[in-house]
Amino acid sequence: MNNQNIEKKQNSVNSKNLTISQKLYYNNTTIEYTILRKRVKNINIRIKQDGEVLVSCRNGIKQGYIENILIKKINWIQNCQDRYKKSVIWFENSEIESGSDFLFLGKFFKIQFIYAQNEKFSAFFDDNFLYIKRENQRGIKNKFTEWYHNKIQEIFTDILNNSLKEFEKYNVKKPSLIIKNMNSRWGTCNKTKGKITLNKHLIKAPPELIEYVCVHECCHLIHNNHSRNFYSLLNEQMPDWKKRKMLLNKF
Repeated sequence: MNNQNIEKKQNSVNSKNLTISQKLYYNNTTIEYTILRKRVKNINIRIKQDGEVLVSCRNGIKQGYIENILIKKINWIQNCQDRYKKSVIWFENSEIESGSDFLFLGKFFKIQFIYAQNEKFSAFFDDNFLYIKRENQRGIKNKFTEWYHNKIQEIFTDILNNSLKEFEKYNVKKPSLIIKNMNSRWGTCNKTKGKITLNKHLIKAPPELIEYVCVHECCHLIHNNHSRNFYSLLNEQMPDWKKRKMLLNKF
């Protein structure tokens, strides 16, 4: 490794949460990342929606070792950051732009406006485009956001309900579905309250990966932990769950 290509700069340290913010300069590329020290077995790298690189690792792992891993994964990191920028562009802009990329169910669609006088706002897909029919631009972001959230609710509800059919033999009470933005999890289950929560950004993943998260959380309605019994049930309900989990992590 050429040391002339690497320069390190520490930004800040939060001792309370054992987090350290860093910048790594490598071959004219800057990687901003945060080290989170916690009790984990492996070194985990996650790209947040804002493009920040979060590294979770146990105490004792040297910073140089972490940076070697980041350098090896630099292409993957940049690809993830680019995809996030494309997929959330309409959230960041005051107006939705025709021609922007929109990530939905594992595929990028081009946004295409359709002017329709005296017609209400609507949106629909074909193989390559997301068409937004509107009379004008007034309030379009709020209208689009409402449509988007309703679409997420509809799709997540359908996938969860289909997943629950395989659990009817266990006399599982149908849980309520909560959808919200979560920073570090795709889904959670509160067995006591009978609630399953899904990360709204999961809508960007292919349907089979959303199904994996739903089945995983449904298994928690029976086993509220990650015990041997939990994984035995998960294997029974979804034999290829490891492959789906791997694809979701890469996604």
